[in-house]
Amino acid sequence: MGYKIFNCYKPLGKTPLQVVDALRAKSPGLKNKPMTYLGRLDPMAEGVLLIMAGKHTQADREKYLKLDKTYKATILFGFSTDSFDLLGMASGFKKADITKHSLQKVLQNYPGKISLLAPKYSSIPINGKPSFEWARKNKTIKPLLRESVIYDIKLNKIKSISRKNLENYIKKNIKKVSGDFRQEKILQRWNKVLFSSNQNSFLTADISVSCSSGTYVRSLANDIGRKLKTKACLFKLVRSRVGDYDIKESIRIR
Repeated sequence: MGYKIFNCYKPLGKTPLQVVDALRAKSPGLKNKPMTYLGRLDPMAEGVLLIMAGKHTQADREKYLKLDKTYKATILFGFSTDSFDLLGMASGFKKADITKHSLQKVLQNYPGKISLLAPKYSSIPINGKPSFEWARKNKTIKPLLRESVIYDIKLNKIKSISRKNLENYIKKNIKKVSGDFRQEKILQRWNKVLFSSNQNSFLTADISVSCSSGTYVRSLANDIGRKLKTKACLFKLVRSRVGDYDIKESIRIR
């Protein structure tokens, strides 16, 4: 085997490529080796990111890309965005009357094969370009459905977050993201939407998800909101496992 797999922890705010560069800088022996990350993790997500270093084939890469994944996610109800997570343009607030019973009733229908609407701000290729490139140019693209498998989904807790704490969380974490992700415009939109909501607190739900490769958990959050007849977006996401690679063994890179 001419390659090595590194189980790295991708911090919130970093892109996978930035983690690859940080690992290379930290390890002199990797300076001239080909390196690639195995499975994208969005800037507002954190957790296990596998990095392959050394000579490899596409078949080698595919083997790791197809590994199942486990996540800890928090869903924010009452808001939707064009990216299905906090790093997107928020729409107006819609009051969410969510109960433990109503949420569990929706979640119990997910295990199995599902089709989820893919975020237009994603790296899914469309006509030779990532979907987000078409979205940035305001080009109309046909919504894509992604098939995947949910093995297990569990509700851990329903709780609330104050408007002030939500505002602070959004500002703090979006400012951690480097590169062009429309950060300033997104922050301006969130300020406007939160101010006009006339709410002092908002509902969130912590869930655990075990799923196949190719599952967009932010799409799952959006779909859960739709089935509850309200709006929802991904508030927080931690990838805790990829195949047998656990977050407890992940290399922390600053």
